[in-house]
Amino acid sequence: MVAQSVLWLMLPAVVYGAMASLLFEPEPPRWQVRARSRVVAVGAAVGRAVHALGRAVAGRAGRPRRSTPVENPFEALTVQIRLGQLAQELRVLDADQHVWAKGRRVMATQAAYDDLLAEACRLAGVEVPAGTRRDGAPQAEPERFREEIELASRGWSW
Repeated sequence: MVAQSVLWLMLPAVVYGAMASLLFEPEPPRWQVRARSRVVAVGAAVGRAVHALGRAVAGRAGRPRRSTPVENPFEALTVQIRLGQLAQELRVLDADQHVWAKGRRVMATQAAYDDLLAEACRLAGVEVPAGTRRDGAPQAEPERFREEIELASRGWSW
């Protein structure tokens, strides 16, 4: 009888405690926050270096830029904004250690990024070799990098 009454007294505390531990995450340690900010800073520096490298490569190639005018400049702006949002989403997913189904989300976001990159290439007049994309499979890293550099050399940024 006494054990049963103690059980009924303790049960709500255990249940509410478990629910609170699931709902409220503790803040990450300061070293982890600083490390994340450094990684973001290094990533931004690498992005600027890649952009400068793309400009240098395009300038030294001696070939004329094939810049096709876009029929609707707002379409290009929309694609650039969406590319930036997807790139940010990939960075957030990469930094978050507690996200559910992280692998699936990264694959889906990467596939959406690759599709938008193909659309940006079409708008900017960048050649995309046939057979580099397969439905549902992410694009190869070197091809994605080449397309990003080509778009950067044509003045695209995201």
